[in-house]
Amino acid sequence: MHVKTAPPDRLDREWRALSALSLLGDVTTFAPHPLERGEARAWIATEQIHGTTLRRLEGRALVDAFARVGAALRWLRSCGAAAPDLAARPWLGLAALRAADLSSMCEPALDFVASLHRDQALQGALAQIDAGTEDFVHGDLHLDNVVDNGARAVLVDWEMAGAGDARWDIAMLVADLLAEALTRTWRGDDRAAVRALVASSGVTVDDSLARLTGAALLLRGVAVAQTGASVDRGRRLRTAGRNLVIDSTRGKGLFS
Repeated sequence: MHVKTAPPDRLDREWRALSALSLLGDVTTFAPHPLERGEARAWIATEQIHGTTLRRLEGRALVDAFARVGAALRWLRSCGAAAPDLAARPWLGLAALRAADLSSMCEPALDFVASLHRDQALQGALAQIDAGTEDFVHGDLHLDNVVDNGARAVLVDWEMAGAGDARWDIAMLVADLLAEALTRTWRGDDRAAVRALVASSGVTVDDSLARLTGAALLLRGVAVAQTGASVDRGRRLRTAGRNLVIDSTRGKGLFS
C-alpha cells in the first residue's frame, strides 16, 4: 500500500479520478487501485506500484515501455470524459494567466511568462490549437509519473486528471523526453519510443499535437524559471517550445 499526502484539493482530484476510473474499467491495469481515504482529506492510500520510472529506461526497454503507455492512453480515452468540473487544459495559461498564478511566481518566472506574452507570433500560433475532444486525461504525464515493470506500465500521481484533449498527455510525455535530451544527444531509441507511443495510443498526428508539445515545453520552461534553475536551460526550453508551436512541421517528424 502506498500512502500519499498533498494539499487537500489535489488529493480530492486524484481520489475522484482513480475512483471514477475504477468504475469505468480495469483500473488496476494502468493506474493504481484506490484503497482508502484519510480523515480530513489529509491522505489517500493506493495500490503500491513496483517497477522503474521511464526516466531510468533506455534502448529497447524504453521503446517497449512507451508502447505500453500508449496502450494505457488508448484505454483511458475509451473511458470517455471525466467529470466536467475536473478540467485539464493547462496550456491555456500560456495565453491568459490568472492573478493567482502570477502572485505565486518569482521574478525569473514572471520575466519568462512576460516574454511569451510579448511574442505575438507565438500567441497567434497557440490560438490555432483546436479544442480537441473532451476525454479523460492524466494531465501531468511526465517520465517520472509512469512506473513500468516490463509487462505493465502504470500511470501514477493523478492530481491533475480531468476532462481535456487526449493529445495533451502525449504532448507532455514527449516534451519531457525532449527536455531531457537537451542535456544529452537525441538518441535513436528516443525517436523510436515516441513513434511507438503514438502508434499504440491511436492518436492522430496533426498540427495541434506538435503545437501542444511545444506548449508543454514552454510550461516546463516556466517551471524551470520558477525553481531558479539554469537560465540557459530555460532559454533552450523556450526556443525549442516556440519553434514547435510556430512551425508545427518541425514536430510532425517526431511522431511519424
